[in-house]
Amino acid sequence: MPCSYCEAHSHLITCADCHQTFCNTFKGTTISHIIFHLKKNAHKRIMIDRPVVCELCGESNVFVLRRMDGMVCCGSCGMIGVMMERWLLMGRL
Repeated sequence: MPCSYCEAHSHLITCADCHQTFCNTFKGTTISHIIFHLKKNAHKRIMIDRPVVCELCGESNVFVLRRMDGMVCCGSCGMIGVMMERWLLMGRL
């Protein structure tokens, strides 16, 4: 399934809210087609080959997800991980 905006066949991401496919490229726009679609329609969930969610709590809002140490996590879980690392380094755990 090509990009719903430009018909591109590569760098595709599916909106998990409406199941339309968009590319992650900047063809004539200042933001990628998938980001444009998500913001325009207030959609927040995506799928690449599976749903993209926080691996710790299951949060699916792509705008709060981060990649940390090889895993996807939301801002809240990421902060907990950073705090725990600091505590481990300081010998408090």
